[in-house]
Amino acid sequence: MLNLVLISVLILPALAITNKPPEWIAAPSKYYPQDLYATAYGTGKTAEAAKANALSSLSGFLETRISSGLRVTEEAMEQRDAKKTTNKYSQHVSSDVRTYTVGSLQFAEIKESWYDESAHLWHALAAIERDKVLTHYSSIIDNNEQLIMLKMEARDQLPDTIKNYIQAQYLFQENKTNYFYYNAFTTSVTQNRYPSIREDYILQEIQRAKQQMPLSIIVRNDYDLQIENELKQTLKEHDFSLAPESNYRLIVDIELRESREMNKQHFVNLAATLMLMYKDTELFRVSASANQGDRNESGALKRSSKVLARKLSTEVLHAFGQQ
Repeated sequence: MLNLVLISVLILPALAITNKPPEWIAAPSKYYPQDLYATAYGTGKTAEAAKANALSSLSGFLETRISSGLRVTEEAMEQRDAKKTTNKYSQHVSSDVRTYTVGSLQFAEIKESWYDESAHLWHALAAIERDKVLTHYSSIIDNNEQLIMLKMEARDQLPDTIKNYIQAQYLFQENKTNYFYYNAFTTSVTQNRYPSIREDYILQEIQRAKQQMPLSIIVRNDYDLQIENELKQTLKEHDFSLAPESNYRLIVDIELRESREMNKQHFVNLAATLMLMYKDTELFRVSASANQGDRNESGALKRSSKVLARKLSTEVLHAFGQQ
């Protein structure tokens, strides 16, 4: 990855070779103020080695800066949200810090390079212009916030409303990471940014919409109630409301397409269609199939039903916008 980064580094027209150390080695901030640049210094036996070490040092600086800033940004976000999520933001981001750091080096340039003839050593200074990074992430943040607001303000039928709200929450989670990275490049003259919409508000709206749509589940030709039970469990885990009777009905039709024996194994092919109905209006339709084998038909039917139940549950969640 580092080699790829080095390709994108700007090549200087000429490399200074002199015995007098340039001022940027001892005082880089004199030429590249900290409010405007993030800089790092490196040395090496060759010019390329010095550049690589400077970029590596810059990468380490960014990684440390981001990691140390996660807690501050996290606490600021949590104070804004009455309902705190169980997964800490820092846990969500920390595993991606290294990947992000390497990606941020696309903004890096080798600003200075000097060869010390007496020591036979190359020196290099790498820098990232803070404003470029802030502009980049600010654009992403603004675009995502606009999408979040559009989805939260959309007025559709309840299933589509729930889907919009859930997608808004996923966008919020994605954007939350962008705030961490943006704030890693701020200084005393640039303010940190935080979400303009509260996460607990989005979660409350999702919950409210789900409560307004109690679901009754009707499964036809269900083997041992596996599919009905799996659907109920999945929907409950995702905070959907269930009711014995409702205007919102999940209707599942299961079809036995084939049952055959091959190589001393029995295979059962099941297919299912699931529809969400509001009174007499179909709101969405999903389908799934399963073809599992076992030593006998009963075992194969049980296996196919189990797989089909999981597939249908996943398809239903996707239809509501859950990932």
